[in-house]
Amino acid sequence: IYSDAELERDQSISRETVQTILDPVDTADNQYARWKRPVCFNVYGLSETAKYVVERRLKEVAQQVGAPLDRRDPCPPTVTIVFTTDPRATLESIAQVRPWLVPGLSMIRSALRESQPIQAWYNTYVTNDNGYTILEYDGYTEDPLYATSNTVSRISSGVSTAMASVVMVVDTKAVMGLQLGTLADHFALLSLAQARARRSC
Repeated sequence: IYSDAELERDQSISRETVQTILDPVDTADNQYARWKRPVCFNVYGLSETAKYVVERRLKEVAQQVGAPLDRRDPCPPTVTIVFTTDPRATLESIAQVRPWLVPGLSMIRSALRESQPIQAWYNTYVTNDNGYTILEYDGYTEDPLYATSNTVSRISSGVSTAMASVVMVVDTKAVMGLQLGTLADHFALLSLAQARARRSC
């Protein structure tokens, strides 16, 4: 049975989580990106059974919210979730091979995210009204995309955004003992919406 203090704490965390999702996103056009290309989930670092449970739940939630799913098996992952006992080493190894997946690693603006036991790194496609598309690395772009848009106005930015990829790094030690279903729901929230890093976990 919940005490009043525990209930208020959980409600406060819920309010903060929702507000985090509603905060302005960190993209060049400040638009919320959605999945327009089929999404494929891939979980690393768990047993085959646990991997199956998490991936199945992610697909269920994606279907419920209307995100397109890549039903091929196997499919090229667009959402990668890595369980690791050493998040720093994992992030550095990803950065060495594909630096655009973890943009700004070790920079001041990413310090908050890097301190969290569950981190999410986003890439988005930005397309202008001429059909020209660039890959925006978590808000990092120097491409003169907007100069080529014809419909920039007070009502329209002339561009649209779509999710390209999400990389999540999970500190196995920090989530030990938590239920897989609860974790999977949290992963679904982070992978299907472009969430800002929160100050508390």
